[in-house]
Amino acid sequence: MSENRRDWEWIETLAAFNLYCKMPPNKINKRDKEIITLAKKLNRTPRSLEMKMKNLQWHDPDNQRLDPDDRKGYRNGSKLDKNIWKEFFDNPKKIMCEIEQARAYFDDKRKREIADEEHKIKIPELEERQQIVQVRVHQDFFRTEVLLSYDKKCCISGLATEELLIASHIKPWREKQGRLDPRNGLCLNALYDRAFDRGLITIFPGGKIAVSEYLLKQANECDESALIASYAGKKIRMPHRFKPKKEFLEYHNNKIYKR
Repeated sequence: MSENRRDWEWIETLAAFNLYCKMPPNKINKRDKEIITLAKKLNRTPRSLEMKMKNLQWHDPDNQRLDPDDRKGYRNGSKLDKNIWKEFFDNPKKIMCEIEQARAYFDDKRKREIADEEHKIKIPELEERQQIVQVRVHQDFFRTEVLLSYDKKCCISGLATEELLIASHIKPWREKQGRLDPRNGLCLNALYDRAFDRGLITIFPGGKIAVSEYLLKQANECDESALIASYAGKKIRMPHRFKPKKEFLEYHNNKIYKR
């Protein structure tokens, strides 16, 4: 069987999915350096990987919500391409762990590191450290997905200084549900992240920004409160992927926002 006709395995699809999530849809091209690099690790051609990523694009929930004539990607994919999206949103923690395993499998250096780890004696301190590392991996994945979905720009102000950008949780981390779901994230600069976290602003389904009366009453023409207040009634810049989920926005509207 030729390389292009070889069936894709789950672990390969995970690797392709990971790259898909980190790449703007309009940059999926066989000439892209990241696609060439991953294709080599998968022992596939860049064209084969490009096609797989466009199969995944077709099943992307945001893409599926578009009118049929406006959808992107290739529809002739496998069940894996559809199932990976369902599993990603049903159990993102599990998928993220599997993605890490896939990366290790196709990366000889990481493979050796994991093999070494497996031979270590498990002691409480080591297990605790491993849990901390895993949490950081998940948080890094969440931040990466959210920032890339918004093209590394604050969805309110448009600020594009990455050092000042935060992947803000819509439904707080403490609530557990949606912790790792990128649809529970907004790319905000530090000022708007603080205001959003404290309920001084919220975003309604559809993207409209609301500013609390509490803040509006304090707003002076030249301070930060006035800057925030100036966006009342405007709409956020929607991401090209992982649009905010209505359920999470409504939670923030009803439970956190100070009217």
